[in-house]
Amino acid sequence: QREKAANSKCILSMNGSQTVITDPATGNTKMFSFDQSYWSHDGFKEDDNGIYQAMDSGYADQRRVFNDLGQGVLNNAWAGYNAALFAYGQTGAGKSYSMVGYGVNRGIVPITCDELFMAISKNEDKERQYQVSFSMLEIYNEKVRDLLSKDSKNLTVRQSPKQGFYVENLKQTPVQNYKEIERLMDQGTKNRTTASTNMNATSSRSHMVITIRFKQVFINASGESTTKSSEINLVDLAGSERASSTGATGDRLKEGSAINQSLSTLGNVISALADNSCGKKKVMVPYRNSVLTKLLQNALGGNSKTIMIAALSPADINYEETLSTLRYADRAKKIKNNAVVNESPTDRLIRELKEENARLMAKLQGQDRGGKGRDEGRFELERLLQENVRQMSDIQMTWEKKLEEARREWEQSQAQVSQEDMLTKEHPYLQNVNEDPYLSGVVKHALPPGNNYLGNSKSETGNSIFIRGLGILACHVVMSNSGTEMSIEPVSPDAKVVINGQQIMVKTPLQHLKIVSKAARGRKPASECVWLPEADILPLASCTPALILSCATGKSAWRLLNITNMSLHLSLDLLVGCWGTMTVCCTILLYLSLSSAILIASARLHPVHSLMVLRKLVLSISLDYLSVTSQDRLMLGSNCLFLYVGYPADRVGQEETKQYSYDFFQQELAQSQGMTTLLGTPRLGEGANEAMDKLVFQDFVQLMPKVDEVNAMSKDMNKAMTFQPIIKNLASHDSLGNNKEMEVEVLVTNTVTNQVWMWSKAKFINRKFLIEELYQLYMEEGRLDVEQANDPFWDPVEDVFLGSAHIWLQSLAYRIQIDEQIEVHNYQGKEEAMVQVVISPADAQGRSESYAEAMVIDPSELLGKRLDFIISIPQCLGIKWIQEEKSRGSMFSFQFYGSSNTHRSKPVWHSLNAKMNFTQQFTINPVSMEFLQYLQTHALVLDMWGLQGKSSNFK
Repeated sequence: QREKAANSKCILSMNGSQTVITDPATGNTKMFSFDQSYWSHDGFKEDDNGIYQAMDSGYADQRRVFNDLGQGVLNNAWAGYNAALFAYGQTGAGKSYSMVGYGVNRGIVPITCDELFMAISKNEDKERQYQVSFSMLEIYNEKVRDLLSKDSKNLTVRQSPKQGFYVENLKQTPVQNYKEIERLMDQGTKNRTTASTNMNATSSRSHMVITIRFKQVFINASGESTTKSSEINLVDLAGSERASSTGATGDRLKEGSAINQSLSTLGNVISALADNSCGKKKVMVPYRNSVLTKLLQNALGGNSKTIMIAALSPADINYEETLSTLRYADRAKKIKNNAVVNESPTDRLIRELKEENARLMAKLQGQDRGGKGRDEGRFELERLLQENVRQMSDIQMTWEKKLEEARREWEQSQAQVSQEDMLTKEHPYLQNVNEDPYLSGVVKHALPPGNNYLGNSKSETGNSIFIRGLGILACHVVMSNSGTEMSIEPVSPDAKVVINGQQIMVKTPLQHLKIVSKAARGRKPASECVWLPEADILPLASCTPALILSCATGKSAWRLLNITNMSLHLSLDLLVGCWGTMTVCCTILLYLSLSSAILIASARLHPVHSLMVLRKLVLSISLDYLSVTSQDRLMLGSNCLFLYVGYPADRVGQEETKQYSYDFFQQELAQSQGMTTLLGTPRLGEGANEAMDKLVFQDFVQLMPKVDEVNAMSKDMNKAMTFQPIIKNLASHDSLGNNKEMEVEVLVTNTVTNQVWMWSKAKFINRKFLIEELYQLYMEEGRLDVEQANDPFWDPVEDVFLGSAHIWLQSLAYRIQIDEQIEVHNYQGKEEAMVQVVISPADAQGRSESYAEAMVIDPSELLGKRLDFIISIPQCLGIKWIQEEKSRGSMFSFQFYGSSNTHRSKPVWHSLNAKMNFTQQFTINPVSMEFLQYLQTHALVLDMWGLQGKSSNFK
């Protein structure tokens, strides 16, 4: 969305295995060579099933990528090698699409799983047993979570001599067909979605690791039972945004959050491995510095055949990020692994585990006899012993028994899923909306008749729906289902509820795809609006809008029209009304789209009259008489987004809910806050505006939910800090007044001291990561013991830019005095104060000259001569900055005629109407044509600064 808004140009090209990137600023190119280069930016079409198909040989579809990469992973697994495939790149570049896919366009992971079981089914060796197990985990903020477990607690990463690093108690589910894997992936996705809301973690900042363990058990040539095993790791890494775009630019706190640290460590590991593979001086590979690199140690530099997918954005605004990804991949391709076949007699595996157990028992007994063994060392020995016993039990348990246990567990979970599906088919429900499209529509909360209480704790009365997220109260809202109407009501004034971009405070009805006569609004509900019956024969001329759209009592006449004689493929067709004359019976359809309604007519008897009838009806039925309401969009708290799906009778056809994406929600919220007015950005569905305005609008939209989340965390932790996104208009600093550039910043306010700070977008996002870590510690342990210097909420007091005043200098070219009262405008164009500025011609001694003495008829008379003048700032009146907080101060600064020297007035404290008393003489000797042109075209820009506290830069 952001790339489209910026009218981005494509900077990538591919030819065979070569990828070329062009610097949009200089036009210089850099070429990289890889094993494969796949183009998927354009050159495709969507077939009737929604599958993207190549229109030419340049486009690489999902099947081609699997054939080149995934098939090799499978072949290695059959041969007994460990294999790994991981995707790296910035958010939105296509990592998840390549790995998992969207909808029918399946990615490498599901295709690989499907092909594995297809190959197993074709194998006719009855003496060989195939065992496949599946696990799915997520790493966020250096914490590991099992996505196949309902238990949300974090798991521990351990290390053993034989296994290396592994996740203790990670659930490994036996599967016997692809459908079971598909079900487990759905379950994992649902758990990941729920966790992302609960922990305020977006999927773009977490790593997902899917592991498929494939064992082949057979009798070898010596008659021994042998196990050939392979571990396939499929890794979807977090977005690789660099510090310059999402991190610590201009921040005293460097980007050290654990959320970003894992990718930095991965880069260091890859660099070290690449250097070691190239024959350079051997260096220590820092696997232990992050959870991610611990678990990927084998895949990166050990016993594994590994493939890396580098996902690239072709947009010019992402040049630096794309170049960084290419360099990352270029280093990774230098790594050389030494994979071996994992094949051992089963009896030997058990024997080795027994021998290891005996050794561990002896060490434990030795500690007991000595009496000096440390508790920590004893605990570790006991844990290793338990893990060995578990592995031995796992090897000895028959595969059939493992499958039986998995089947029983599946039946229990399926019973609950079936019940949930049944409830959503019979009743209205809420459907989640996530920043990651892959996680949208996964969670559904049915709303049966009666009162449904939503909050982060169970309600004692009515139906309880447990939701967690920032700003969600114990009992947040009550949603009442009368059987025919659904309403929502905040339980308290502190319960934030937003519907379609507007916050509500009272009980409000919810709607799902309704059409209402505007004249009837407020008098009868939409379900009671009925249309003229088909039996009525009326002259066409009498079909006025008031008659056609009359509102009457009686049952609803909403019906789905089955079009059999038209080739139109409409996703939503409503029978709005039927009437006719003796020769023409015309059906009017109302097709709902994102922002408009389209009237379509079809003639049943005399098609020749179709256009004529349509024309008359369009003239007589103005959309002013119609009110089209789409599915209501809800935001609860700061980050819980839901789409309301109404009663089954209201669900006409297969509504396209994809249009109500995360971006749609955020744009709607931004528009409700007046962003379209501020930027001149078009409303949803309207024409485009300038690329810069659209790009700033997208930046603002992306920042809004992050600001809401930080505000909620600040409130929960009683930090007394508020955050507000603002638009910074760079015209404030432009002496020509032509600079139309804008950028987004965040206004930070301490509500106790009234001190404020301005954070750049990059600084705010870096702080958000650190605040998330602090919040997670607070939620888990209830403590906030952080030193002030490391507190992400704290910054030293700084001076704040309040606004600027522009004094045009054309009069000075004629040596005419300038004496004006000028408004000081902030970045949003609002008045902050009124400043008096006097610019007077003077002699060499600094004495002001009279009007008659000083004035020249033609500015060219000044060429080659000396010009002296005095700039004075006597006073500044009505300073709102001081009005808000009396302890503050103010001052002015400016630069003149390209000089790097900054001239400043003295700080004035506690004064609403400040006497600045600034006076300074300036001399230009000799006057040049360039200077005269400067006076004719430029303004003197006075920057006004707000001072707060003793640590002001201007003392």
